[in-house]
Amino acid sequence: MTPAEPLAVFRLDARPESGLGHLSRCGALAGALRDAGWRVAAAFHADKPPADPHGFSDSGMLGDEDGADALHARWPEGCDFLVVDDYALDADFESACRDWARRILAMDDGTGRRHDCDLLLDAAAQGAGEAYHPFVPAGCTILAGPSFALLPDETRRARPAALARDRGATPRRGALYLGGAEDGRLTLRLLDAVAAVDPRLDLDIVLPSASARDRVAARLADGPPTGQVLDATSSLAPIFATADIAIGAAGVTAWERCCLGLPSLAIVTAENQRGVAAHLRTTGAAT
Repeated sequence: MTPAEPLAVFRLDARPESGLGHLSRCGALAGALRDAGWRVAAAFHADKPPADPHGFSDSGMLGDEDGADALHARWPEGCDFLVVDDYALDADFESACRDWARRILAMDDGTGRRHDCDLLLDAAAQGAGEAYHPFVPAGCTILAGPSFALLPDETRRARPAALARDRGATPRRGALYLGGAEDGRLTLRLLDAVAAVDPRLDLDIVLPSASARDRVAARLADGPPTGQVLDATSSLAPIFATADIAIGAAGVTAWERCCLGLPSLAIVTAENQRGVAAHLRTTGAAT
């Protein structure tokens, strides 16, 4: 490893039941680092590689019991920057990585874990992140609030055109995406609700699993509403940029909808989304 090629390693939760938020935000940061001349690598906490590795070509798979020694074995030269985004890991894991990683960034969502990190990022944290002071070492830099939300580059590129677009007074095109852990059941209930409220709304529906897509496609065939079902590996930016309204989880993709100025009905589908929902409600970005 040379000074011109610093290495960043991401230790992240990529299990299907954990959704795609960890992978999405880590992929966004990795892309920015790669553009700045860094080498990036990932240690996925998962049984199999994710369908969309988000640009992580240098990667390894880790199980529940794999700790800091597994990272050292995979990248024995150490790393300049370690990013930890996994609710199963806390200060114990991060402390064990201190001799191997020069700097450590922990991502959190108000889970109450203790951390041994140099930086902590929570885009949903209120204020300056004072609530984290008891959980991080002295001198840790806390990156708190939506200003630090990690967005895909394609979302940022789509922003000017999306903000300039006239969506009109009556929404005609909608986007429905409830996150990577959605199995289709809540989506089906929402389709019935949309049919009752505005049966003319045409929907782009994004789902992670093939079985869920099949069930929802069968429901759409009976209509209303009308729409199409898309794989979760599809880029969300063009879907959100051309929608008049969205129905979505109050997770990582909520920040993408905000970036594109997309009015949303936000649904809390997991406890760790309550902080994001509070921000959206306070600012009027969602109802």
